[in-house]
Order: sequence, then structure tokens, then C-alpha cells
Amino acid sequence: MKLSIITPCSRPLNLPAIYASILQMGSVDIEWLIVFDSDVIDYRIKQYEENIQIRLFNCKRGLGLGAKQRNYALDYVSGDWIYYLDDDNLVHPKLHNKIRSYGEKDKILLFNQFSTRLERRIEGFNLKDLKRGYIDTAQIIVPKKYKYVKWQDRKGCVEEHDYLIDLIKEAGEENVKWVNRIFTYRNYLRRYQMKN
Repeated sequence: MKLSIITPCSRPLNLPAIYASILQMGSVDIEWLIVFDSDVIDYRIKQYEENIQIRLFNCKRGLGLGAKQRNYALDYVSGDWIYYLDDDNLVHPKLHNKIRSYGEKDKILLFNQFSTRLERRIEGFNLKDLKRGYIDTAQIIVPKKYKYVKWQDRKGCVEEHDYLIDLIKEAGEENVKWVNRIFTYRNYLRRYQMKN
């Protein structure tokens, strides 16, 4: 099972810490697609490359952030599963095992969010309740079959919510698997690491 991790990047200083968290998954088949949000690619992360393939891309200035960067990388994924990891998150060291344990052919996986903030805790999957934005990109794991479903870049919208609606339209609700009380990432890196 190959995992494609997509990271839109505007904070390259965070990449070594994120990379270290990815390596903690052990010797598994992973490609990491990093899409920078400017004309400049920061190649320093390539010096750490070991055990996983790192592919670097750039979106030309003005193309947009987040949604457009993820869409850009979707054209290049080769993994069986697609995982979205923003540049302020660390991946859970057992993520690959969790996908193998809970993943089913053609089913979209939604894992819960670990948070000390009570308002971010989710008891069950209900898309209407998630419209407030408390689903994070790093909770969504998508079979490659749905890589053509793109992220929307609408002003004032919650990207994750709109993306999930589009995914569910394509896959059907019966092909969405909610995994309660299991999380896939740690949200956020230390503040000093988040500087540009």
C-alpha cells in the first residue's frame, strides 16, 4: 500500500519537523509531494531524503494557496491512498498502520481530531455539524480512485466541508467510513516553527 502525502507549503522551515514525523511511520512506501506557493522552491528538504520519495513543485505566484496547491499535486500522485497534511501539522507515527487497519477498497476514511479544545471534538460523522470548520484536511484519507475530485477555492468557504461534499457526491455516503476516537495527526507545530 503506497501512501501519497500532499503538503501545500508556505513555511519551509517546518518541513524538517514534518519529515521527521513522517519517518516515524517506519519503512513504508510513501511519496511526499510538497507544493510551494511561490515561484521559488526551497530545495533544502531534499538533503534529508531517505526511505521516502520527496517531490517538489511550485505554484506560480497568484495561483492561490491551499486548495489550488492540493489540486496541483493531485495530478502527480501515484499512491493507493492520498493524505493531506498541511505545513503546520505533524503526522501520527502509526498513520500507515491505521489506514491498513481501517481502510477498505474505495472507501474514504475520516478520522477524528485529537484536540484539547472541547468545541473541536466530534462524536460522530454528520456533515451538517462539521460545516463550522472543525474537520481538518489532515483527517481525510482518500483512495486514489477519487483523485479527480478537486478542492474548491471559493472566497469565504470552509474548504474541507466543500471538498467532503464533492467527495461524498462522487463516492456515495455508503463509501465514507468514520473512524471515531482515532486521530491521524497533531495540530500545530510550535509557534516559532511557523515563521515564514
